[in-house]
Amino acid sequence: MIAKLKRTRLHLALAGGGVVILMAAVIMGISHRWFRGPYPSVGKQIAWRLGYPEAGYNFDVVVAGNIYRSGSPDERFIRYIHEQYGVRHIVSLTGPLAAHETARRLGIRVTVFSWTPSEPPPPGEFRAVLDLLESQGPVLVHCSSGSDRTGYAIVTYRVLRQSWSLEQAVEETKRYWHNPALYPEVHAALAQFVRQAK
Repeated sequence: MIAKLKRTRLHLALAGGGVVILMAAVIMGISHRWFRGPYPSVGKQIAWRLGYPEAGYNFDVVVAGNIYRSGSPDERFIRYIHEQYGVRHIVSLTGPLAAHETARRLGIRVTVFSWTPSEPPPPGEFRAVLDLLESQGPVLVHCSSGSDRTGYAIVTYRVLRQSWSLEQAVEETKRYWHNPALYPEVHAALAQFVRQAK
């Protein structure tokens, strides 16, 4: 009986230690972007509780004080970016969201485009988004995950306004879970747009 009790205590201690190690790994992973967003809603709640809300939305700074990127914001994240970064304009590349109403109530302007990850946006919309990024800051540009459509918008900005090479700008998109090989037609359209716009 005593041996069984000791084994039970040992198992509980090991299980508790495993939970502590797992939580430490999650905290370290989020803080070092090993486990990068976008997260599902449960993951976002965990990110909020751990104090890393930006990681849960694949959020990042493009130009400090002016341009930011993310996956789909919910009402809580819209309030957060408004308070933390002074965002006054949201450019949605994924169509309208219910959370955009929260943005409007906060006085944030919302501009909506309906791009898809696998099809090139019309060249006129590339230019319109580029103009919005330049003139309406601080601005947040987002799509569903902050990986593909947002990446296309930032690629055009990096190449045409910051003089990055197209290869360098596309390489950056991989940091946000974009896989250029999955969308060759879109990347061909991006290359054509930036060549013609230079």
